[in-house]
Amino acid sequence: MRLMKAFQLLKERKYKELYFSVNRYIRRVHYSLWEYPALLRTMEHDTRFYVSNELLRKLLLYPVDHYAIETMKLSEAKSSNGWRGKIIPLNETETFAFIVNGDEKVYREYLRISYEFHGMSNIAPKIDSRVAGVPKTIEDITQYGYEITKGAVVVDDLNVVMDGLHRCSILYKLFGANHEIQVLRIYYRRHI
Repeated sequence: MRLMKAFQLLKERKYKELYFSVNRYIRRVHYSLWEYPALLRTMEHDTRFYVSNELLRKLLLYPVDHYAIETMKLSEAKSSNGWRGKIIPLNETETFAFIVNGDEKVYREYLRISYEFHGMSNIAPKIDSRVAGVPKTIEDITQYGYEITKGAVVVDDLNVVMDGLHRCSILYKLFGANHEIQVLRIYYRRHI
């Protein structure tokens, strides 16, 4: 019911009402309204990594216990797709299939399903743009390497990649499954 109300408010572009509705919900799950801005300010000014402010706000939608810079083997990376409803290893993702195995058809179908799941329209140009951008990302990482201060791969405490699935797949292709990278790991509070 709450989700339907949120979608309705978004559809009607009533962002202020949505903000207050979400804040009331956050208070109910024992997440202090003062805690989020303080954590956001801390993360925004932490120079050990780079994550855009827009992405940070999305990452902090749920209560965070703490975050840290840690190393992770690429073989430990996982992905979670909302439409699929399960967590899978990196090497079973469509992104990996495209980058490592060259399977563009599977990747395009994945993008189509994902965009439709999120209610996007006019998706053909978005898919073409996303596919066309991958070789540039591969070239950049091949030439300059992966540097956490230029764009962190973000994972949760279960090794689910929240941002950086393409980078992980490219690094896997270049250096193999046992290659370790620095990641920004976010430890969410999990209520049982």
